[in-house]
Amino acid sequence: MPGRRPGEKFDALRAAAARTANEELARVAEREGDVVAHLHEARPFRCECGRVGCCEVLEVSVAQYRAALESRARIAAHDHPAPDDEVVERHERHVLVR
Repeated sequence: MPGRRPGEKFDALRAAAARTANEELARVAEREGDVVAHLHEARPFRCECGRVGCCEVLEVSVAQYRAALESRARIAAHDHPAPDDEVVERHERHVLVR
């Protein structure tokens, strides 16, 4: 793929699968008790980098995850963006990429 290092594999389907799982995690968190309190607690979300074999778990609040969705960004571990990904925001535990 253009812009990728040799041997690095990325698959939009893997990124989409992580996104689907994360959306369900966010829905479950929003159904739990006091929604306002839960929106700002860090919860485990899957890295959406799309790398082969990535199973990184990121601590992200539901509010941060929802903001990423609204901005059409993906959450990823700090060292996981591909060379052609644009890092649009940096956070303590993750980055947002497009």
